[in-house]
Amino acid sequence: MNDNHEKVRRFMIAFNRIDALYVDSVRTFGVKGNLFFLFYAIADGKVYSQKQICDDWRIPRTTLNTIVRDCVKDGLVKLVPRGNKEKDILLTPKGREIADNVFGPIFAAESRVMEPFLAAGALETMEKMADSFETTFANLKPHKR
Repeated sequence: MNDNHEKVRRFMIAFNRIDALYVDSVRTFGVKGNLFFLFYAIADGKVYSQKQICDDWRIPRTTLNTIVRDCVKDGLVKLVPRGNKEKDILLTPKGREIADNVFGPIFAAESRVMEPFLAAGALETMEKMADSFETTFANLKPHKR
């Protein structure tokens, strides 16, 4: 096996630890994990369509539709027709309050943690890595035994 495999494995474990810490943090505020992904995607106040969120965050459309439907029912988001079949997802005032109260502290904490890494070029490195993985994985073939 490749000598880098152990380092890649450690990287993946660290990445999963970070992901789990986000989910655990929002649970501290009483927010379900799936709701976290939607709110994180739209909490910046910009307008995003359901398709764009699915594409950017790699969330299955059926999963996002279920989350959005529950949030609409709970008065946290509203859907605004964009044209075609697409709809934009917007926070309601109640949703904005939750986003500010729950995600405000999380965004502040992540900013403190990430500042030195971003200054050192971590964002550009991760984007290049994602592009490289996407290209490489697109060409994978099943291993023949």
